[in-house]
Amino acid sequence: MSVVIKYKLSDVAKDLNVQNKELIDFLYQTLGESKKHTSPLTEAELNHVFEHYTQKNSEASLDAYLASAPAPKVAEKDILKKYGGVTPEGMVESGLNHARMLERAGFEDIVLSYKATDVQKMVAACRLAAKESGYPQHIGVTESGTADVGIVKSAVGIGALLLDGIGDTIRVSLSGDPVQEVSAGLSILRACGLRRDGIDIISCPTCGRTTIDVEGIARRVRAETQDVHMPLKVAVMGCIVNGPGEAREADLGIAGGRDGGALFVKGEAPRTVKGDLAAALIAEIRRASCPE
Repeated sequence: MSVVIKYKLSDVAKDLNVQNKELIDFLYQTLGESKKHTSPLTEAELNHVFEHYTQKNSEASLDAYLASAPAPKVAEKDILKKYGGVTPEGMVESGLNHARMLERAGFEDIVLSYKATDVQKMVAACRLAAKESGYPQHIGVTESGTADVGIVKSAVGIGALLLDGIGDTIRVSLSGDPVQEVSAGLSILRACGLRRDGIDIISCPTCGRTTIDVEGIARRVRAETQDVHMPLKVAVMGCIVNGPGEAREADLGIAGGRDGGALFVKGEAPRTVKGDLAAALIAEIRRASCPE
């Protein structure tokens, strides 16, 4: 099924070689639709217009017209001049112009991508494109830099769009090992609730009450449970003040104490653990993910 752009009325009028006012009057008189020259036309309105102008264009259908009509010239320099530089509006206009060219050639497997290094510009362009057309979008912050900065940019940009319901494929672009890109992308999908597998670790920031190596335990648990695909929320909490409450909300968790800690398993009474807290937590994760 073709995804049809909501063509602007002025573009359709130009393609039909009629004045904007003639097309505006026609739509108002026949459909009761009040339009401006910048108004987008739906597929139904397009078909209605082209049925009326069939004789003038000697074409039998909208598909025949689109296949035979000359493709619009995509002048990127003109778009840059029109908007005073690279803007979300210009990015979308350029993308839809190219999509129209492909549709006219009978090619319908189209995915649009409005990437930018500027997070706000990328997000604005993708949101505008989602309003202007129904094409699938490949989203991402391009050339976002090294992992320490690029993951943050990508999480903000990609995450904001995914939470809006925009985006069909994603790419995290980082300078360095591409494996980091995949890992970051999966983390973004999980944070947005679009992928539900693996271990989701909740760990507290350190404070004066912390009695265990929270970061070390959390990193070890994550590293040694990479092969676990069962969705589990695991809490690593540093003290017995706030820790127990948070740990109880997770599937599994530990709360550090002076000489050990408390191990929490949902549905069971907490147990006191001495010694290697990470090992105890990992063992429980294994038990939960591989029930007998």
